Amino acid sequence: MPDWDLFWDKRTSSEKLLNTGGVFFNRLFARHIAHFIGPPHFCGEILEVGTGRGVCSATLKKMGYNCVSIDISEFAVKLARGEGLDTLIADGAYLPFGTQTFEVAFTQGLLEHIPLDKQIPILKDMRRVAHKTIHSVPAKHGVMDIGEGVYTRLGKKWPYPDEKKYEKSEFTDLLLTVYTTVKVKNYLNVDWIGYCQ
Repeated sequence: MPDWDLFWDKRTSSEKLLNTGGVFFNRLFARHIAHFIGPPHFCGEILEVGTGRGVCSATLKKMGYNCVSIDISEFAVKLARGEGLDTLIADGAYLPFGTQTFEVAFTQGLLEHIPLDKQIPILKDMRRVAHKTIHSVPAKHGVMDIGEGVYTRLGKKWPYPDEKKYEKSEFTDLLLTVYTTVKVKNYLNVDWIGYCQ
């Protein structure tokens, strides 16, 4: 089983606390970015890259948005399809869509797990397929750092050993390598969210 398949298998079977917390946070995140996206009846299709179990897209779909999602993990795609989503197995750096197909493309919980040399191609291809993009990463010294510390003190292994946490300036600089207009805001002291055009 590829690493991402194993990751999602563990998240949905043995890591119940993080699984529940992740679902709750992703639902809040989806409702939050809906303000940037605009009302569903004025909006074209939305693409989620690295959808995981599909919580963000499923929440947006319930709000009336037309969502398409992709993930590189077959296991995750099965989970997302179980939420009733139109989900494809695809690599975010090689999106199987035409130029400017989507009104908005977004990531949540993806970039921090990927090396920098692989982040840039994903950002570039998302810019190609969408008019606007939204990206989020964990904030350095935020809630995720605290959670990791608590988890470690309880003798548990943090399930994201390679997860990168970002300073605001560092995340802004990353996005500016691809986008010309970038606004980065803190969200609940958990993530930085970058709104890009």
